[in-house]
Amino acid sequence: MVLAGLEESRGEVITFLDDDDMYVNSRLEEVYKAFTSYDRLAYFHNSQTIIDDNGNVLEKPLPSLPISKNLVGGSPIVIDVDKLRGLAKRYNVSVADLVLKVRARADFNNSSLAVRRSALEVSAYLLRELPSSVDGFTFASSLRAGGLMYFTDERLTFYRMHGESWSPEFTSEEGNKAYLKRAKAFLQIMVAYRLIGHRLLNDNINVYLCAERFYKRWLQLFSQPELGTLPPELRLSLSDVKLTLRCYKVKEVYESLADVAFIMGNALLSPILASPKGRSIIGGLAEGIRKSLRR
Repeated sequence: MVLAGLEESRGEVITFLDDDDMYVNSRLEEVYKAFTSYDRLAYFHNSQTIIDDNGNVLEKPLPSLPISKNLVGGSPIVIDVDKLRGLAKRYNVSVADLVLKVRARADFNNSSLAVRRSALEVSAYLLRELPSSVDGFTFASSLRAGGLMYFTDERLTFYRMHGESWSPEFTSEEGNKAYLKRAKAFLQIMVAYRLIGHRLLNDNINVYLCAERFYKRWLQLFSQPELGTLPPELRLSLSDVKLTLRCYKVKEVYESLADVAFIMGNALLSPILASPKGRSIIGGLAEGIRKSLRR
C-alpha cells in the first residue's frame, strides 16, 4: 500500500492516515509549517490522543500504550541526525537509540508521522519484504537518509484503541483465536524488526534487533498445537544468547538480567520447545512455578 501511495502521489512530503485513526483539524497545517521552516527536515512526528471505538477520549489508556512525548528539551525539538552520528560513534550506541532516549516512541503510529519523499524512497525497495511496522521502517529510513527530525508534543492525531485492532494487546477475541492472532503479530513484528535492525540500521546493536529476540522468545511459549513444530529460524540459539548479552551490555530497554537468564534457559530448552507437546509441558511447569511464587 505504501509503495502504491508513493507511485500515485506527487507531493514532496508524505504523511499517512490509518483507517481507524483521525487527524485534528490543524495537523496538515502543522506538518506544512514544519517542512517549510526547515529545508533539511526529513521526519516529523507528533503526539497522540487515545480514543475508544466510539471516539471517546481515554484519559487513562493501557500502561502498555504510552503516548509519544519529548523526554528532553521541551516541545517542539529539532534533532540533526548527521551531527548525532558522531555522538553515537563516540559512545558506541546506535543513532536510533539516541533519538528514542530524547523522544519516547518516536517511531509509533503511522498516523502521527510525516516524511520527506526522498528519505522514504531511498529505502523503498525493502518495503516489499515488510509485513508490518511501517512506522518503524519510516523512522529508520529517515535516520538512514540523514537530515533533521522534528518532534512535537502537540496531540495532532487521534489513535483509536479497539478490539479489532491489528495490535495483539487489544484483541476482543479469547482462547485460541487470541493466541493465534498474537502469535501471527509477533511473527510479523519479528520479520519487520529483523529487516529494520539489520538492513536499515546496518547491524549495529539497536532497539529493533534486541526487540526481535523479545518477540522470538515469547513465540516459543505459545502452547497452541495450531502453531505446529517451530522451524529452526524461530528457535533460540547460541547467536540469540550472544546478541542478548550485547543488548544487556548497552542497557537496551528490552534486556534486563532476568531477560538474559530467561533467553539462556529458552535456548537450552529450544529443542523441546520446538514441538507443541514440549511447549505444553514446559508451559505447565512454568505456570506451576508462578503459582507457587504467588502463594
